[in-house]
Amino acid sequence: MELPDYDSTVDDLAGDCYDPKANPDMDPKTLEIEFKRFKQRVEMDGVVGYVLEKWNPIPGCGYQCIDSCFGFIGQYDAGAEDYEHYVVAEMIETAKSGGAK
Repeated sequence: MELPDYDSTVDDLAGDCYDPKANPDMDPKTLEIEFKRFKQRVEMDGVVGYVLEKWNPIPGCGYQCIDSCFGFIGQYDAGAEDYEHYVVAEMIETAKSGGAK
């Protein structure tokens, strides 16, 4: 299941990718421009996360979380390079292989 990620911030998502100290071989102005583009993308596309759940038949238990991963920019879109989040395929495989038991 895809859910909005309200806890991630632009700074958390960016990490040190746009920090001149962490990228001394890159022009600081270029890093600043790229960070602005990144920030715009996050603001426009939003951030989502994925939760893999499995039904527990014990009365009163309902669905239980098996795995989750958050911090993906934009909603999943199969075939769209920037939005074909790897974790979706991994969770599908986990569910198919019985790893979600």
